[in-house]
Amino acid sequence: IAIPDLAPGWYTAYETATIDGYILDTTPQNVELKDGKTATLEFTNKPLAGLSIIHVDSVTGNGIAGVEFELSNLDGSKIGTYTTNEDGRLFVPGLKEGWIFAREISAPEGYKLDTQEQRIEIKAGVQNVLTFKNHPYPFLVIQKVDADSGEPLEGVKFRIFSDNGREVGTYTTNAAGRIVLTGIDAGHYQVQEVEAAPGYLLDNRVWDITLEWGKTTTVTFKNILELGQIQIIKVAAEDNTLTKEKKGDTLEGAAFEIYNEKLDVADTITTDKRGLATSRPLPLGKYTIKEVESPEYWLINGKEFEAIISKHEEIVRFEVEDAAPKISVTVNKRGVAEAQAGSSIRYDFWDIQNTSNVPLKDFFWRDFLPTDAVRLEKIWTGVWNER
Repeated sequence: IAIPDLAPGWYTAYETATIDGYILDTTPQNVELKDGKTATLEFTNKPLAGLSIIHVDSVTGNGIAGVEFELSNLDGSKIGTYTTNEDGRLFVPGLKEGWIFAREISAPEGYKLDTQEQRIEIKAGVQNVLTFKNHPYPFLVIQKVDADSGEPLEGVKFRIFSDNGREVGTYTTNAAGRIVLTGIDAGHYQVQEVEAAPGYLLDNRVWDITLEWGKTTTVTFKNILELGQIQIIKVAAEDNTLTKEKKGDTLEGAAFEIYNEKLDVADTITTDKRGLATSRPLPLGKYTIKEVESPEYWLINGKEFEAIISKHEEIVRFEVEDAAPKISVTVNKRGVAEAQAGSSIRYDFWDIQNTSNVPLKDFFWRDFLPTDAVRLEKIWTGVWNER
């Protein structure tokens, strides 16, 4: 800057403004102007300093984009808010020399916010660099399945506690039998089932798990169905003249079908020598029992029985009676009542009926003739035993 036509004497010069990116030189300079001579003053401006912030994943070391930082002076006045680029870096130019604070104010989804504020002395002519690290949250996957089939179980509730006993929360398995949890710190935790799926036994044991930053921990829990059984004892309702079994005796060989609420056959059972038939373990619910085969020379009990298994290891018992068959046949016989010696007599059998309460495949009856007075000459039609 040239300033002409100044009178001789002493002067003081101050810098009042500088260009962007440089620091104002606030030191005044004195100069004596003499007639016919040129005096020169030189002011020096230092360039403003800059700050680089590098932000990385604590596990992989890769840069993290989209992290916001706030810079402030020691007196708390805000310098500005800045965001890392796709490489996880940002640069703030034009800072004055001196101490400043850098604070992370937001982290991308899936990362834990680094709340530790950092301080740095900004100096011109050097690289001013701060490095921040974010921990990627762990993932916890809880899988709940049927112990036998491996099918996923929906609606199972789990409670999670931290190592110091603080409850993290209660969570419920979805249709895939899963709970997927993130947003909690690495560390040791306890997992406990607090509500089982309908029809399953509650497993209330406490399980210890360890979560690590950036890693997925999967734990699978199995539930056992609540099961019960149906037991039938088959007895004689009355004496049986054919088998000689007495009323109340147990009967072997009676077969029963057990139907579930969908009317599917859940099991088929047959009584043993003790007259007992016991089903396999069945899920809780309502069942219908029908006798489908009776022991030989006994009648099927046509009644349907209903069983409700309502708790684990319950045995629902029935006593089922079978009636004995009543064997009866009627035959009408017609012929002459008297005859002279040496003459022939004829008589017929008719209206032959099975009056039993069971079908008969075949039967016979005896007709006694006085062998000292008559002799059988001929038999017509039918199947006969001539002995």
